Amino acid sequence: MHQSAKFQTELAVFSALCWSIGTPVAYKAFLRAKKCDWLALVSIKVRPADYVCAKTYLEDCQIASFFKKFPGFDLGIDLEKKAVDSFWSSEAQCYQTNERLSPLLWDLSHYGAGTKLLVGAWRKEVRQVLGRAPHLGSLLGKFGPGSTYLNIGNDITIAHKLSEDYTYTRQASQYLHLWDTTAWSRYAACGLDTIGDCEVAERDGQMLYQGDGSYAIREPSIVRGNRFTTVPKDATKLRGICVEPSINVFYQTAVGAAMSQRMSRTLGWDKVSCQDYHKSLARIGSITGAVATIDLSSASDTVCYNLVKLLLPSDWFRLVDGLRSSHTFLKGAWVKLEKFSSMGNGYTFELETLLFYTLARAVQKLEPVREDAFTPGLTTSVFGDDIIVPSSSAKTLVAALNYFGFKTNLDKTFLEGSFRESCGGDYFAGSDVRPHFQKVECEQPHQLIALANGLRRFGLRHHACGGDNAYRVAWFKCLDSLPRSIRRCRGPEALGDLVVNDDEHHWQQTNDLRVRNSIRYLRVWRPVPNRVIGWENWRPGVVLAAALYGASSGAPPITKTLVDSAEMWRRSGVVPRVNGSYVSGYRFGRVAYS
Repeated sequence: MHQSAKFQTELAVFSALCWSIGTPVAYKAFLRAKKCDWLALVSIKVRPADYVCAKTYLEDCQIASFFKKFPGFDLGIDLEKKAVDSFWSSEAQCYQTNERLSPLLWDLSHYGAGTKLLVGAWRKEVRQVLGRAPHLGSLLGKFGPGSTYLNIGNDITIAHKLSEDYTYTRQASQYLHLWDTTAWSRYAACGLDTIGDCEVAERDGQMLYQGDGSYAIREPSIVRGNRFTTVPKDATKLRGICVEPSINVFYQTAVGAAMSQRMSRTLGWDKVSCQDYHKSLARIGSITGAVATIDLSSASDTVCYNLVKLLLPSDWFRLVDGLRSSHTFLKGAWVKLEKFSSMGNGYTFELETLLFYTLARAVQKLEPVREDAFTPGLTTSVFGDDIIVPSSSAKTLVAALNYFGFKTNLDKTFLEGSFRESCGGDYFAGSDVRPHFQKVECEQPHQLIALANGLRRFGLRHHACGGDNAYRVAWFKCLDSLPRSIRRCRGPEALGDLVVNDDEHHWQQTNDLRVRNSIRYLRVWRPVPNRVIGWENWRPGVVLAAALYGASSGAPPITKTLVDSAEMWRRSGVVPRVNGSYVSGYRFGRVAYS
């Protein structure tokens, strides 16, 4: 079968979009799609610096971006090998930086007074933010939603993680006594049973006792480090990440939370709202030019070991160094790491945010900004490797980042001009020019709904930039692929992809809405979660530990028809992930919308 036959809807929608937009870039993309030259199609680039009009830029950017993250194309590239090559490239870069920074560990004056001044100011900023390292006993660890060294595939719920043998690195053995004091270790790791001599706790009216041998005791086991794997990034590359041992990542997340608290207290940094804040700053910066937006390539993979050792206070360095993985299992062999930590480590994000934020502040202390202090949006903010700084200090910061081993992503760094991009917000002279990225193959109705809604969002932005209804033909082609009954599930943007987003006067006529107690209930195409794995399938100790940990019960809400506690217990449990999804299917339903 010809490859394009698998995604006829996407190509039909894209072709209609190209003809409606009608720019030279759109015509070039249309020809490449017609020839099935997928690599050339996803390689089309548009540069904001080449445009003076937000409308025209958005049109060309939408064409260039439509298939940029599409997974369906066979590009003739070994993406797995490319990700491994990128791993080795980052390691080589970290090795060079480690060698360059090594003399500074003993003598800050090794490279002259300028370097000494900058590193000294940087260390001072880090120390002011972090303060004293938290006491080990105060670290409240937790499991994240993803995989661990042994928990792979679908077996990654809290109950699964508490049922497997736990893993840790030799350096993290100092945390075992803390792990043994946690409720999840005391109950989940031991063989709690419902018969015995010394009661421990109660579950659903039954007493839990120390086990009589019917349940195996879970013992922690030492592993050398983490393991390498990949996740999709875009059509031409996979992102390499490393999956950590369970006890390591349990406490890594606690250290990350402690760093967040210190940055919140001293810098006003908020992990929850920072992305929206960055979008607002990027929009203001695209108007005033007061701030620049900087993005780094493989930032987490190029934070080298000696840089962290150079900058962090000794107590904090011992804390993070004891929890990191010093080796990665890659292609059947263990590799000693030059980087400090990778994505997958529970504190990597907070650590890189801290380093880039404090470096920006140190640079500005040594070279004060030249903008008027009352310029709207003039500030410094960092979210991971998304950096926003005053434009007058941006070039100096980029030079400093390069010196300390980081590469600037030139395609996503904007120091001047009318365009700024940060945290998923793209703005041209104040106009929102974020394109729609088609990230999945449309094989199910809910995917077609998401595509239609993405096209409509592009249309609204295009209209705000002064454009016409260029998206409409493509939008109707997408809707034509939906069954009529699902196509009628129209509704407002507030309901997301549960409905086909449309103007209110349209969805009021189309949607089979019902009114009860002055509340409108719209018909939607909603997801159905995977079937719950009942608690009766887990060891009593795991159930108790999961309850103390705060895991979701998975129980349905109490109704008039379901009030018996035994029935509630039978129907509660954990919702597993199956083939990467917590959704088993979709069906019609109703959602309140007043």
